Amino acid sequence: KIIRRGKYTQWKTGLNIYLIISLLPVNGGLSEWSTPSSCSVTCGEGEATQTRTCTNPAPAHGGNDCEGDRKRTVKCNAPKLCPVDGGYTEWSMFGPCSSLCGLGTQTRSRNCTNPIPMHGGKICADGAVQVEGKSCKLKECPVDGGYSSWSSYSECSEACGDGLMTRKRTCTNPSPAHGGKQCQGASTEEKQCKVKECPVNGKWSSWGGYGGCSKRCGGGLQTRSRSCNNPAPAHSGNPCKGSSTSSKRCNTHECPVNGNWGKWSGFGVCSKKCGGGTKSRSRRCNNSSPAHGGRKCSGSSTQSAQCNTQHCRVDGGLSTWSAFSKCSKACGAGHTHRTRSCTNPSPAHGGKGCEGALVEKKSCKVKECPVNGNWGSWGSYGSCDNKCGGGVQERFRYCNNPAPAHGGKGCPGYAKMVRACNTHKCPVNGNWGKWGGFSSCNKRCGGGLQTRYRSCNNPSPAHGGKSCPGSHAHSQYCNTQKCPVNGNWGSWGSYGSCNNKCGGGVQERFRYCNNPAPAHGGKGCPGYAKMVRACNTHKCPVNGNWGKWGGFSSCNKRCGGGLQTRYRSCNNPTPAHGGKSCPGSPAHSQSCNTHKCPVNGNWGSWGSYGSCNNKCGGGVQERFRYCNNPAPAHGGKGCPGYAKMVRACNTHKCPVNGNWGKWGGFSSCNKRCGGGLQTRYRSCNNPTPAHGGKSCPGSHAHSQSCNTKKCP
Repeated sequence: KIIRRGKYTQWKTGLNIYLIISLLPVNGGLSEWSTPSSCSVTCGEGEATQTRTCTNPAPAHGGNDCEGDRKRTVKCNAPKLCPVDGGYTEWSMFGPCSSLCGLGTQTRSRNCTNPIPMHGGKICADGAVQVEGKSCKLKECPVDGGYSSWSSYSECSEACGDGLMTRKRTCTNPSPAHGGKQCQGASTEEKQCKVKECPVNGKWSSWGGYGGCSKRCGGGLQTRSRSCNNPAPAHSGNPCKGSSTSSKRCNTHECPVNGNWGKWSGFGVCSKKCGGGTKSRSRRCNNSSPAHGGRKCSGSSTQSAQCNTQHCRVDGGLSTWSAFSKCSKACGAGHTHRTRSCTNPSPAHGGKGCEGALVEKKSCKVKECPVNGNWGSWGSYGSCDNKCGGGVQERFRYCNNPAPAHGGKGCPGYAKMVRACNTHKCPVNGNWGKWGGFSSCNKRCGGGLQTRYRSCNNPSPAHGGKSCPGSHAHSQYCNTQKCPVNGNWGSWGSYGSCNNKCGGGVQERFRYCNNPAPAHGGKGCPGYAKMVRACNTHKCPVNGNWGKWGGFSSCNKRCGGGLQTRYRSCNNPTPAHGGKSCPGSPAHSQSCNTHKCPVNGNWGSWGSYGSCNNKCGGGVQERFRYCNNPAPAHGGKGCPGYAKMVRACNTHKCPVNGNWGKWGGFSSCNKRCGGGLQTRYRSCNNPTPAHGGKSCPGSHAHSQSCNTKKCP
């Protein structure tokens, strides 16, 4: 059914009512220009941008878009003057050379005033004044020769015994030049040396006789010895090469070996996995094997034992399923179940339990239950169909919480709700009136400002409408011609380095006309930019030089190498005014009475005793000493006494290893049937172990199976 009421049209269908509002088209209108953007430059004249938008009003309901530009460019002046970077003037002429002879320097300079840095501009890269120097030489200065330091002494001319060492110096510190004097004194010096005494290599004496044999059979040893004393080694000489003892084999015929059992092997696999079985093991007569007439092993080489006597295990099995039970509910979703048990068979003797579930469930439904309908929650109100001046909003709900089913009742009431909205008056945006005239400039030179104003009354903003965009004031630069600036000196810089280290020199310091620099017709700075003062007026130092050597003193030893000494003075000239003292020593010594003094020989310490020539039953050990502490030399006496000492060793009796006697007879069987054991025994007395000898290997008892027939 359709009902028409004014500008609204309604469709009424059942419980739901829908409204459509017919709206008139609105054409778009441009806003005022925005405040200019930041100026494109930070100094001087540049450009700025202004924008406007299609929002006064915005086009709506099919109205036309705005016509005209939305962006424009206007000129602007930055709030400060552009910086001027400084530049150097031309170089001045080079000044006079700083030294009358030898190497000196000449300097020239230039100032950072072409142009002077202004308005925050950079000063020149190398400072306000740049100074450049170059080397100069009017003539060479005379240089007297001076000796270098003595070199280290050379290696001794002989590797052992008496030799000579030499050291040198050269006339190069400095070398004489341009008419200067030569060096005075010797350029080489020698002294006696001895690195070490020459080594004496040791040599062997003649061999002694062989001793007795260490074994009665199976191969023994006989030993003889010699001494390293023909001569003994001295002064790090090489010891005698080779051994001090020599051995040869004796009694090499084989000794008889009795047989002996090796270890039992591990038991083999059991003949049954459960319910009682047997397993066996074995051994071999190879520890040691009988040889050279020795006895064979006694007893059996095999042995049996019972195994796996435990019951065999039984794994469990599942019974068949029971019938399913009745459904748990009369209508709607329910469940039913069935069961089975682990009794087909039950697990026993460690057998596995049954695998799988003992209860099984499944869903069931006898019939559907009836469901009455219920409303869901109201939805949110939709947007208002007018922004101002009155409109409507709608919200809905649905019969789905739950929906009616299986004969249940529907939801009571309405599915749609309507309410009024935005009943307030529509806002009016403000618009600027015309600009007034500019005010007078606030400065006569150097850049001032003048300002004009406007009012937001064409129309004034109302009902929450927007205020006019942009500023009510507009300023522009005026009287931008630069004001004259008189120059003023900056502070004096520090004095530079002195051009001479001693004997009088000069230092310079500078100041710059930049505090401020003269500009726009202002006056320059009065006075001078450079100041000079005297420096290093103290006398130059004089380095000392040696006078001639005096004669050598008498020798301080009668033999074995002594010393005699001569002296010189540092007075040719004497050092003055902080000059260096003479290099080197005022004294020089040389060797004298270098013939060797006689040395008597003395024994060194006894060495450790060597190994004993027998392990038991009595043997001998030797130790030695050498006549090298010191060795006799240059006609000195030899060492008294002997170089070798002997002592008895290993006098204890030799060990006797035990060996088994014969096996006795087997005992009676401990069972009449079903497998029993019988045992026999032997004694470790053939021979009995003595003096720490090994006990008999293996067991003194041996068992074997008997009466293995099954019992009735």
